[in-house]
Parts: sequence; structure tokens; C-alpha cells
Amino acid sequence: MNAAKQAKSIELISKIASLEVIFRTEFNQAVADFNPWSSDSATQNMADPDSIDISFSFGGQHSGFHSRCILIQIRFSEALLAPNCRIVGIQASGYNHKGEQWQFSTIGNWEFEGVNQPISFCQEKFRRFCRQVFVLFRSPIHLNCW
Repeated sequence: MNAAKQAKSIELISKIASLEVIFRTEFNQAVADFNPWSSDSATQNMADPDSIDISFSFGGQHSGFHSRCILIQIRFSEALLAPNCRIVGIQASGYNHKGEQWQFSTIGNWEFEGVNQPISFCQEKFRRFCRQVFVLFRSPIHLNCW
């Protein structure tokens, strides 16, 4: 589900905003999109309500990622405001004008797959980003709704 739609508490808003800061620490030229999915009903019906989805674009082809855009889905065990909610994993894919170039998942062996995988330097920086996301979401989100 679009990250912007998951902003249901002050703590969650802060954590979602931190995703951009963490990613830009590793890749400072990236621009975040907190609404990567279109708002049509067909797309929204397929959205995972127990995820935070965000994309980052580079304004052109990023030579290290072989991509113009990276779509990231942070998956959770249940609804984000549930008392026992925990992060399950992160899935990502890189896209350019030819379509999907690579995929990555922390569910399994944390390896990149695809026709045009990122260079090793970018792979390691992306894994570091993922480790920081796990730290960010390691504790349950408190129910400080407005």
C-alpha cells in the first residue's frame, strides 16, 4: 500500500519520513515517491494492506543500479497498528525504460536477481539501507492516532 496511505499515527509518519532520509544517506540523488501506485480501483484492490510501498527515482539512469527507479515494498506480519505487528521483509525491483531490470528480497538470501543487476558497490549500500529499515521497524508501532 502506498506509504502516504499508511500514515496513520505520528510515530508511523515519522518512520515513513525516515525511510527517505535513510535511502538518501546512501543515494543522495534519489527522490522519494510516497504514492508509487496509481489510485484506480483495480490497482488499489491488489494493494497489500500490511505493507509500506515507496519508490525512489534518480531523474535518469543510475549507472550503478542500471535503473531509473526502484520500487520498495516493506512487508509486515499484520496491520501496521496491530500490537504484535513486526517487519517480515523487504522486496525491491529496479526499473528503466526497458522494464524490470532486477529484483531483491530480504526473505531468503538477500541476493539480487535479474538481467541487469546493480554493481556490487550499490548492492552493498542497498543491503545496508535494508538493515537500517529493519532497525527502524524493529519495535511495534504505538497507536497514537489522531
